[in-house]
Order: sequence, then C-alpha cells, then structure tokens
Amino acid sequence: SKAIPLRWFALELALEQKATSVGQKVLTFKQCMSVAKALQINDVSLVKVALEFLQDCSLLLFYPDLDLVFTDPQVLLDIFSAIVVKFIGGSFTGSKAEVEKYKKAILSYRDFNKLLDISPGLKDILTCDKLLKIFKIFLIATKVDEDKYFIPVLFPMQDIHTARGEALSAKSSLV
Repeated sequence: SKAIPLRWFALELALEQKATSVGQKVLTFKQCMSVAKALQINDVSLVKVALEFLQDCSLLLFYPDLDLVFTDPQVLLDIFSAIVVKFIGGSFTGSKAEVEKYKKAILSYRDFNKLLDISPGLKDILTCDKLLKIFKIFLIATKVDEDKYFIPVLFPMQDIHTARGEALSAKSSLV
C-alpha cells in the first residue's frame, strides 16, 4: 500500500468529479491539466508523474501516448462488451467472404469501427485508432496484417467446444 500525496489524492477526486460532470469517465490530458491548475498544480511533468502514480495505485488508467485518462475502466469494458454482443448476436452482416473471415475472429479496421458503439460525447475522444491501441495493450486484439486484427474472444465458442470434445473423445478411446 502506497501513501498518496494529499495534492495527488485531491487531483484524483477532482478528476473523478470532472469526468462525472461532463457525463463520461474519460478525460483528455488537456482536461486533466485544467483540473490540476485549479488545484495549483501547474507543472505538466508533475501532473504526468501524479497520473502515473495514481495509475500505479489502480485509481485510474493513464495513456500519455493517447492523451487519455480513464477515471473508471468500466468504459472500456462496456465498449468491448458491446462489440462482442453485436458480433456474436448476429447484428453484424457482410458478404459470404466476410462471414468466413469473422469465423476466424479476424476483423478489418473498417469492420471493427462498424462494431463500435460509442456515445456521441466520447466519439471525439475515443477514436477507433485509440481503442485498438488500448485493446492491443491488454492483448484483446492483435494486429495480424496491415488492416486486420485478431480478436480471440470473438472466436466461435462452437469451434472451441468441438475441438475440446474431439480431444476428450480421443483421450477416452485411448483408455
């Protein structure tokens, strides 16, 4: 357990309040700087150190390269869940070739973007590019080609169960 400097704790609380007041749990670094300045924390590098520290304490997620701070990771879970539900629920249509590709859990950038269900207030902050980068960090998506991503959770469960059943059958026949 780490001791949180009082000003950084105040910053974390103020960031949560700001995120709630704008109706989203994601802020840009510029928004975080504005909140920090209101708390008399004016040094950009100190704010970055504070955000990294707060991330190490699991109080928020900070992606300096993407200019994003998540005050609640539930936003990412909700977006990813919506993608899975839309994909598995069959509300995603395409050509026969596309359907075969989807059976392998491989999506193009365009297909991934079609599956995104982001509220209008977040669309400017959470772009498809940024989400794919975050999903790659968490190993939710892996780039397999210039414009294609493998998303293991989209792999059809039937295939996994079939493969498992075949393996169990083979094992029992050896006994």
